[in-house]
Amino acid sequence: MNRLILIGNGFDLAHGLPTTYNDFILWYLKKVFVTANARDGYKDNLIEISMKFNYKELYDRHFITLEDFIDHYYQVGFKEVIKDSELRNLRKGLIVSNPFNVTMVPFLRTLVTNCNFMNWVDIENEYYDALKQLLDLIKEQQRQALFELNQAMETLVSELRLYFKSLKKPIVSRAIEDIFSAPIRPRELNNSKNTNQKEYKPEATYILSFNYTDTAQMYANAAFHNLERVELNCIHGQANDHSTPLIFGFGDELDSKYSELELSRINDYFNFIKSFGYLKTRNYHSMLRFINSNKYQIYILGHSCGLSDRTMLNMLFKHDNCQSIKIYYHQTAEGKNNFTELTQEISRHFKNKEMLREKVVNFEFCEPLPQVR
Repeated sequence: MNRLILIGNGFDLAHGLPTTYNDFILWYLKKVFVTANARDGYKDNLIEISMKFNYKELYDRHFITLEDFIDHYYQVGFKEVIKDSELRNLRKGLIVSNPFNVTMVPFLRTLVTNCNFMNWVDIENEYYDALKQLLDLIKEQQRQALFELNQAMETLVSELRLYFKSLKKPIVSRAIEDIFSAPIRPRELNNSKNTNQKEYKPEATYILSFNYTDTAQMYANAAFHNLERVELNCIHGQANDHSTPLIFGFGDELDSKYSELELSRINDYFNFIKSFGYLKTRNYHSMLRFINSNKYQIYILGHSCGLSDRTMLNMLFKHDNCQSIKIYYHQTAEGKNNFTELTQEISRHFKNKEMLREKVVNFEFCEPLPQVR
């Protein structure tokens, strides 16, 4: 039997990397506002900033740095900065002038104003929701709105690559390394006829990473010392590898609205649908060859199992060769965990709930994902 390890954003977070949606968008806002202040303005496909006066005149009296200014309003509500009005410095109870004139495209404005409520996967969900809303427009309005939305996404993906390239490489965790080299345990295979059978090593281990970082690569390299066959597939690309595109967008072709996008006959609706991104590299077919080659057990390490990857996860989970799905859940210092939340997300990929219950390993046999301190 083989093992398929699904790596998601929670894996990077477990290593202390700042890879949440909020981390990225806060980095981007600091970058563009600092540039605007230095160059007396800034413009890309997401945002345009002009200066009323140099920020130094303000922060000398009320803030430490421009980054401090962005941090403050990102926490208390960035919509105040977007509006052309005076700002309240909540730390000191003062009213200060807004040095910026800011215009954001609707997509970025939605992301920024909802920053306290959204997580990483919701960026992709928000994009898909924006696509579906365009279906209510007349054809020519759809084309123009699609052009602008896709331009915004292109810029977002470019900035994502820059952000992930800027992150430091974490250290390898021995506790996490042990997960990669763990044996197959018959008790975790719900259809196993003999749960007393001895543990055994998987014949092959396939690491399917949905992240843009090189963190999974460190474990693929280390795992060669413990396992005979290990293969890494960075299905969404890597920020440091410019030879392949970053795949970012939505991946739920099973959604009821998806057929309406197809019937519109406007190809621009599919610029950031993941299935078309997968056709640009050999990674998807490599994964298909693996899951068709032998029975396998799935380990979930930090993947949210959300609908933005529904088409692929649906295939992996429901495949006849999939023998069980073991969750490595996130556990907080207070002892709370997200095991139930993850099983609820996984359930959305199964119409047959009996199959769901057969394949998902029960909580008693699952484990928390170690956190690198």
